[in-house]
Amino acid sequence: DAAADKVLQETDPSKRDLLIKAAFEISNKDFAYIPLHQQALAWGVSKKLKVVQRADNQVLPYWFVKSE
Repeated sequence: DAAADKVLQETDPSKRDLLIKAAFEISNKDFAYIPLHQQALAWGVSKKLKVVQRADNQVLPYWFVKSE
């Protein structure tokens, strides 16, 4: 919590990035969360298209590319 408070108060972007990195390192070392859900994805796409599967499950036409 203290690390998050420091991030919110810092106005210098480079210093804030370092504080964010330090906060994530603390979180990863302390096992602050336990992932209880894994989203199963089912996709059906024509072979005529290539699609980038985004991590946030959004399907945006921008990422559709016509196969050659």
